Amino acid sequence: MKKNIALIAVLIIAAAALSYFFKIETTGRYYGGESPLWESGPSAVLSIECGAAADNRGELPPELRDERYVPADGYILAPTKLALAEGESAYDLLMKAARYYEISVDAQGSGENSLGTVYIRGINQLYEFSAGELSGWTYSVNGELPGVGCDELELSDGDEVRFIYTLDIASPEVDEQ
Repeated sequence: MKKNIALIAVLIIAAAALSYFFKIETTGRYYGGESPLWESGPSAVLSIECGAAADNRGELPPELRDERYVPADGYILAPTKLALAEGESAYDLLMKAARYYEISVDAQGSGENSLGTVYIRGINQLYEFSAGELSGWTYSVNGELPGVGCDELELSDGDEVRFIYTLDIASPEVDEQ
């Protein structure tokens, strides 16, 4: 009997220590955090577009032809006005929206590749090479391809950021949507 009480006490102390040192959240609390939607102050418009993949659905693997991954209208996230924090990059804005809207993003960190910048491998289960050997993700700011990684470009109030899935990463079309 004393061993059982001692074991229960040790388990309670261990659980208390774990909850003190680790932030444990339900998915609802994790995703339902503070809204990134614009209310006042600086903002930027973000969209996540896959129109080229939607128009060429036959080139996708069968599991990606589902509307959940490649919506028929070509928008994983339609243009949405989001609050913009000082020093925030296009990548920061993408990750803030992805967390809030529960959109999966697979990114390779700057120290994990030869580019020296964050590389977006996949968004919403749509990955590089999913629609051919030259397909993948790129981004634009105010209609221009910046020429730097999405984590390197600091955004300004009023910027329009588009993450675009292209079928030809070598010569992406900014106006594919």
